[in-house]
Amino acid sequence: KKELQALIRLNILTQEEIDNLISVEFNPVRVGFTSSPNDTKGFELLTNDVLNTGIRPDKLIDRVKSKYVENGGIIYENNELIDINIYSN
Repeated sequence: KKELQALIRLNILTQEEIDNLISVEFNPVRVGFTSSPNDTKGFELLTNDVLNTGIRPDKLIDRVKSKYVENGGIIYENNELIDINIYSN
């Protein structure tokens, strides 16, 4: 869940909305590394609360898109971006 806190800080989603997007949570997570293809021992570590949340990306994108449009945003799907103008004001 820590990885999603930026969306709350930026007022993109609320905690309740994020909670509704979570499809699975699991702890601990086993992380393993090897130093080479021939390394049969490697290194393993169990972590808690790190990349342990499963989010449905389709629901996340749909929710963020809906909020963007509700707040006056416009999405042009299937259109080519040719130019962007940035003004200081």
